[in-house]
Amino acid sequence: MGKGDRKTYKGKRFIGSRKKRTKLNCYGIIPKTQNKRMDYKIEIDYAIKNNIARYDDIFDFSETPNEEPYKVLYLFCRENLDIHSKRGSIPTSTFLYSNDFSKNAKANTKKNVIYINMGLMQDCIDKYLYNYMLNNFIELREPDLSAKFDSSLSYLAFQVNTQFTYYHELAHLIQFSKKMTKEELQERSSDGEFDITNHKLEINADTYASICIATHIHQYIEKSFGDNISQEYVDKTITILGACLLEYILNFTCKHELYFEEYSHPHPLIRLLNVIINITNHFSHIPIFNEEGIKLAPISLFRYIINFHKELEDNKVFTTGFSNFIPQYTENIKRIVSYISTILDLGDDYTDALSIWNKHVKTLD
Repeated sequence: MGKGDRKTYKGKRFIGSRKKRTKLNCYGIIPKTQNKRMDYKIEIDYAIKNNIARYDDIFDFSETPNEEPYKVLYLFCRENLDIHSKRGSIPTSTFLYSNDFSKNAKANTKKNVIYINMGLMQDCIDKYLYNYMLNNFIELREPDLSAKFDSSLSYLAFQVNTQFTYYHELAHLIQFSKKMTKEELQERSSDGEFDITNHKLEINADTYASICIATHIHQYIEKSFGDNISQEYVDKTITILGACLLEYILNFTCKHELYFEEYSHPHPLIRLLNVIINITNHFSHIPIFNEEGIKLAPISLFRYIINFHKELEDNKVFTTGFSNFIPQYTENIKRIVSYISTILDLGDDYTDALSIWNKHVKTLD
């Protein structure tokens, strides 16, 4: 570990690493500091000692078959939490894996802790990290594109999806950082009662997460394609990763039929379009893309992603059955856009997570 490079399963680099930052490893951590501060067992002891969590509720990944992906995500999240705590964006916070088999994640803003359930992690490991059907399908369909990546698509999908969840939960900590009333916000709550405030909080958290993920993706695209960057490569990369993110977001709902003012969380397609709008907006401000004349159209990308997800389902790579509802989404695209616009304003009662991004944008990017 060191020299800006950490070996993964295939000897590849982590998304978001940048060659010019040779003094940092792939997590943006100074190696000497990492060994001193980044220890999950210390995190567990701290959580128990400070009554943040009970021992029986915490999953310790050490010496388990999938120790490596758990450790990789933990290191990434722990360092990022420390950065935000030092900036004053959030109080000192804890990151834990919950000993819960459900596919869920949550932010407890009372105790300033982010939990990712072992059930969600295992689902990501099975469905993305070790999804060899996904790799084979992409390599056969897009051989030129695949050849330019230094990691498998399944590994990239695993990173994007797990990091998206972390950033989403981090946004909830930010939202409640200066609010007296604290709450616990979970990802999988689609059967709860409708509350427009909850929809606003979730969309704001997704907006923050999508900008963070867009930064990683654009850095990886620049590194992968270099002088050969093109509209086609950018569109296809975002379409593939977007389809995997859509499949992932579907974890947190039991209702595929389109809805608006219902349940505690917005419909996955509403969430996805908001993510795509923010990714395209982020890319529009990247100088190299502007110089190459690369323009991203959010509605077109949205349709590409839905159609590509259907293709993955048709080939049994994904099996949610979501594609059966595609006509509902294409017929209601204007209504989806309109609803997003009504829930973007978080109001004055909460801290807008995106405002924290904008405040530190030069440091974060």
